[in-house]
Amino acid sequence: MIPEMVMGALGGAILAAAFLGVLWLTVRRTTADGGRALPLALGALARVTLVAAGFVAIARFAGPVAMATAFVAFVVVRTVIVWRVRAAGGARA
Repeated sequence: MIPEMVMGALGGAILAAAFLGVLWLTVRRTTADGGRALPLALGALARVTLVAAGFVAIARFAGPVAMATAFVAFVVVRTVIVWRVRAAGGARA
């Protein structure tokens, strides 16, 4: 059970980092292009696809314990990074 939890936590953390990385690239590209909607739509589609595929892979290959742990890790890592960016003044509320 512990190996599944560790694998799930790592997977969730990696998914959260990838999600926020793609979001960061999308925002940079959109601001550089003058705010067109296509990069926003493609970035959103890429983020959703990446996270969904990652969670499906974790659930399929590691089981329900790893899936639950991955979800918790995803939410925690995403929340911590968002808090840190806001605290550093990198995002406007």
